[in-house]
Amino acid sequence: MIKRWLDSYVPLKVIVRHRKGRTELIIQTKRKTEYINVFEFIPAECWEVLRRRIRGLEFGRYKLGRYKGAHGEVYSYAISCSGILIKDSNGTKYYLAFNNIQEVIDALLDDNIQEKVIEVRR
Repeated sequence: MIKRWLDSYVPLKVIVRHRKGRTELIIQTKRKTEYINVFEFIPAECWEVLRRRIRGLEFGRYKLGRYKGAHGEVYSYAISCSGILIKDSNGTKYYLAFNNIQEVIDALLDDNIQEKVIEVRR
């Protein structure tokens, strides 16, 4: 029952788009789609970024929702320990972590890719 409820907030796929000199990251879950204009990002571990849960869900390796930590307030989409901390053009911070996060990092760094879809869960 809890796992089924958590699955509504777990990322299903991540889309990276490069258009007109800016990078857009789209996180799709069963409940919503989050559009992020990427300003900067750094690789980070979940224990560095997510210290205290403000409003969110935590169950096993799932850490979803709003957290506070060394980098301030963060919106988390974490289902793994290693991920990336993303700051958007408005200053909002997001933490994205799943097993194949390296594909997202490679797509963010490669400006030659117009659009890349990365499946998170199957």
